[in-house]
Amino acid sequence: MNKLDLGCGNNKLPNHIGIDIKKTKQTNIIATTTHLPIKTESINEIYSRRSIQHIKNDQKAINEMYRTLNSSGKIILILASRINAITYKIKNIGKKNKLSNI
Repeated sequence: MNKLDLGCGNNKLPNHIGIDIKKTKQTNIIATTTHLPIKTESINEIYSRRSIQHIKNDQKAINEMYRTLNSSGKIILILASRINAITYKIKNIGKKNKLSNI
């Protein structure tokens, strides 16, 4: 299995490794998004919903996500609201990694 659900809480996606900062019934690994205990370029998909806006160093978290992705991997990043998504995109203009709406 090489799909991650970051910040899964109690709602981990099927066939994903659940990662969260606290233990729940759905959590497989307890870790922060800024320090993932995952091998470099070993993940096909990273799914994260309504969690990135809670991370203090969000750029470090995104860099860590990219580090774990293989060359054909993808990140599915869902923000809590449209306003947050717009604010997040504006905040990250000019940074190393580009984000886009799907």
